[in-house]
Amino acid sequence: MLPNKQIRNIRVHPCVSAALCLLYLAPVASAQPNRDFFPWWDSPIVRDLQLSDGQTKQIRSIVREYRDQLIDLRGGVEKAENHLGDLINDDHPDNTQVNAAIENLITARGNLTRAFTQMGFKLRISSSR
Repeated sequence: MLPNKQIRNIRVHPCVSAALCLLYLAPVASAQPNRDFFPWWDSPIVRDLQLSDGQTKQIRSIVREYRDQLIDLRGGVEKAENHLGDLINDDHPDNTQVNAAIENLITARGNLTRAFTQMGFKLRISSSR
């Protein structure tokens, strides 16, 4: 262990500090309120869009179509993040296992992003009709 005098003299690059802050805050930022209780259709944004009843029904249908898939994919991302965290926090992390867990996390996030993007595209198409 370094004496206190040496620790005070260590300089950390600002990018490293920012990255560490982001890693620390990422779980907090990803925590989202329960969406089951948010009546999105009553929000001021939706009222300003002046959607027809048909458009509102289409949007609800599209969200319902993707809801279970998104819940499962979000769960997959959380599992992959937890697994990677467990491996990294091990006293003697295995490089091969950590790299495999990183790849699994990348895949899980990619699948979630793909589903969100597909849903967003369907929503965009339905709102422009």
